[in-house]
Amino acid sequence: MRWLRALGVAAAAAACGGGEGATPASAPAPLAETAAPRLPLARVSAVEIGRLADGLALTVFGEPPAAGWTRATLEPRGGGLGPDGWLAFDLVASPPREPSAAPLRPLRADALIPAAALAGAQGLRVHAAGGAAEIVF
Repeated sequence: MRWLRALGVAAAAAACGGGEGATPASAPAPLAETAAPRLPLARVSAVEIGRLADGLALTVFGEPPAAGWTRATLEPRGGGLGPDGWLAFDLVASPPREPSAAPLRPLRADALIPAAALAGAQGLRVHAAGGAAEIVF
């Protein structure tokens, strides 16, 4: 439950303009930053879910292919529940503009899934370049 509380704090900070990669509301994001490619991470290392009043909080940790990757996100795959009854996401991030000497570290991505999107779902599947991880309901 502690991670869920931390998720709420991080979401609140992001909503208020804080958090990693945030820009002030009055300043538009630079064009180069908005056009950065989003590529799959190498591997999903952990998937966690937490129950919310109206849905689920999905937290995924993944390993990038090299150091310097940032801004991991979960992108919905297929626009909703697939024909197989699974909700699928792609774990993607922005690669570094230049090679980085920073240590390789896992990245985290979060998504809030409303209860309406979960109706009839058999589970969640998160895809990365090296395979997928699943949680069965």
